Amino acid sequence: MNLLQSNADFCHITVDKSSKKALVWHDADWSFGPEAHQHKMGQLIYVERGFQYLYTQDRSYLLPQNHCAWIPSNYYHHSTSPKEKVFLRTIFFEVNDQRDFYKDLQLFPAPQLLKEMILFTERYSCLTTEDAVETAFLEGLIMSLPDMVPTNMPVSIPLSQQIKLTEVVQYLFDHMDQSINFKDIATHFGFSIRTLERNFQDELGLTPTAYLQLIRMIKAMELLTDGHENITEVAYSVGYNSLPTFSKTFKMLFGKSPKYYAFPNH
Repeated sequence: MNLLQSNADFCHITVDKSSKKALVWHDADWSFGPEAHQHKMGQLIYVERGFQYLYTQDRSYLLPQNHCAWIPSNYYHHSTSPKEKVFLRTIFFEVNDQRDFYKDLQLFPAPQLLKEMILFTERYSCLTTEDAVETAFLEGLIMSLPDMVPTNMPVSIPLSQQIKLTEVVQYLFDHMDQSINFKDIATHFGFSIRTLERNFQDELGLTPTAYLQLIRMIKAMELLTDGHENITEVAYSVGYNSLPTFSKTFKMLFGKSPKYYAFPNH
């Protein structure tokens, strides 16, 4: 019987009931479940094609193509993607290592060595029986993971629990391609500009301007990862009229220029 019938079945049944210490699942057409869930095993995700949004209780993260996420065991999360097809390579691990790396959510660009090791595990995808060679290989991978990972890249958007502030945030998402006047927005949603700024700082840890910049850059990353190679069009679509300003801001946040993501093979 194939135990990997659906995303939900795999996450809630196969992983938690399996006697294996590691389970591999590569899927070129990943199906995202709508509800938050957790696994007894830790989860390593590599996005080979497309992108996904990863949600925790108080933040959302963009996981672009050629990037990885480490999700600790028993960590509530759920994922979505507007893409019809997302190619994810996922490995679930039973982890007894007490190093700090395994205890926290990690997001990072995939180093070449790790990428090659994950691609190698395709031969074990959906294998539910014990295999000595698979076990040894995956043990080496998980033990070496903290040493292979570059600096954590938290491409995250803090989420608000205030209904009125959530409405403002949604407005920014819906109009990020336009010129934004926060005094007008504050008035429209029943805030004074000082109250709006204070609520952003207290609830989200950012000024309204910094929050807008952040969601614009993450949207730009999404577009570039999705195959948009015209960087000027991407800049305009997220509200930037100056390409140098857009490129400088993007590199400041992500550490690489937009061209790196628009032309990943260059």
